[in-house]
Amino acid sequence: LSCSISHLKFFNLFSKLVGLSGTVGTADERREFNEYYGVTTFDVPPHVQGKRTVHEPRLCPDTEAWYIEILKEIKQKYEEYRSILVILKTIEQTKILADKLKEDGLSCELLNGTQEKKEDEILSKAGAPRQITIATNLAGRGTDIVPRADAIETGGLHVIVGFLPMNDRVQRQAEGRAARQGNPGSVQMIIDKNDLPILSSFIPNLTIDVCYTIRQSEEKKKSKNRRMLTVKQVTHQDNIMKNYKSLLDEYDDDLIKKQITRNFREKYEEWDSELYKASIQELKNVTKKQKKEWNTFVELTKQQVENADFIKDHEILIELAKRYKENNDVKKAISICEHILEENPNHFNAAFYLRTWDNKRKWTKYILKQCKNIIDTFLSLFSKIKGILYFIWQFLNMLYSALKEFLGDSATVLLNNFNFSNMSDITESSLVGIIKILCKIF
Repeated sequence: LSCSISHLKFFNLFSKLVGLSGTVGTADERREFNEYYGVTTFDVPPHVQGKRTVHEPRLCPDTEAWYIEILKEIKQKYEEYRSILVILKTIEQTKILADKLKEDGLSCELLNGTQEKKEDEILSKAGAPRQITIATNLAGRGTDIVPRADAIETGGLHVIVGFLPMNDRVQRQAEGRAARQGNPGSVQMIIDKNDLPILSSFIPNLTIDVCYTIRQSEEKKKSKNRRMLTVKQVTHQDNIMKNYKSLLDEYDDDLIKKQITRNFREKYEEWDSELYKASIQELKNVTKKQKKEWNTFVELTKQQVENADFIKDHEILIELAKRYKENNDVKKAISICEHILEENPNHFNAAFYLRTWDNKRKWTKYILKQCKNIIDTFLSLFSKIKGILYFIWQFLNMLYSALKEFLGDSATVLLNNFNFSNMSDITESSLVGIIKILCKIF
């Protein structure tokens, strides 16, 4: 097992922790780092002064008005010879907007994960003046659009964000596509009210500040639930690891410990995936279920260790056989190798040690067994093709009869030399004769 404790506790074993992240910025996220790892955070100043202009977000009353506002914004920046990136929420939205632009005589490039062109090819042109690129947030995330010199002169890349991002971090990521490395650029957020959380629809005279307040409130709830969930997940995970270590300590044999670890790894991967997929409401039932499964695993392991065939892994069995050989128990060592070869006849190490330790007697027996298997395979194959050979022989007999009847007395002298009563009677000269007759007929 690569590690027998959770990442959270593993990192906290170090006396000093340092790190760098581009996605931790909100007060709640920084508080989580402090609670989990006891570290404080600070902002690294930018390499060059930013020249990004972030315009006031616009709220549209419905979806139709939203598309009209986005098209209006695109056309305005198109006339200003700006390079334009539009970030939308779904693939369907990107396709609809592309169709509307086409109707208005404007071409664009799609970057939504379903496009035919490669991403690098699209991005290499995205920084040109009057170049329109429409992307989904996921497909375009992490991409760097470098505006050309002539596009920088007209204001650089203009980013249109067509939705309210789920949190401040995602919003900063979207805005960060524009004005990189000291270049000029601008951002405009255009939001469809129908795309906002349900709570927003009950608020009259909704403003963007109210939307931010609602989002911040939701994020605090999520952060609180996330912290509660993480603590419970990690506690449960560490309890399983602690019990696993206690189980290993009950045995002195390293090979038995290795087999227990192999068996445990399979169960642990299943438990770990199930644990971290569970919601805060599901977690109690999941942990209860896994505790029962762990108790069953321990009982089954202890029963199996008492049996001689507990170790199943062939590589561990080879180590066990070598240990028996070192203790001069050659009979047990040979028995293990034979057992491995019964399950896997092509196991190289088992065959090698069997030949070495048994003075070639067992090795010879093994070779004879393999030869018998090869012969049996050959006979089985021959029995399958025997019918085909018989069919060919029958066909030649029929061909002989047909030729004799068709040619009549004129071929009697030639055909009298051919006897198809036995397959061994077909000689090279007779076959050549048949071929010549066929050539004359056809």
